[in-house]
Amino acid sequence: MANDFFDSFGETISRTARELSEKAENFYEVQKLRNQISAEERVVSKTMERLGKALFISGTKAESLSMMKLQESVEKSADM
Repeated sequence: MANDFFDSFGETISRTARELSEKAENFYEVQKLRNQISAEERVVSKTMERLGKALFISGTKAESLSMMKLQESVEKSADM
């Protein structure tokens, strides 16, 4: 009878230890994936920031070129 109790107790402890180990491993994997997602989000954010700056600069340059062409056109028509 005592042996049955200790056998059952030992099995319960072993099963519980396995379950905790599996849960800890799953938790570790989830955290690893979350870290990877965060890293990728930072890369995307920095890339979008650079793209936005590039578009702003190119838009400003294009606007400046358009103004210069307009000014040249006005000067040419004034000379006529």
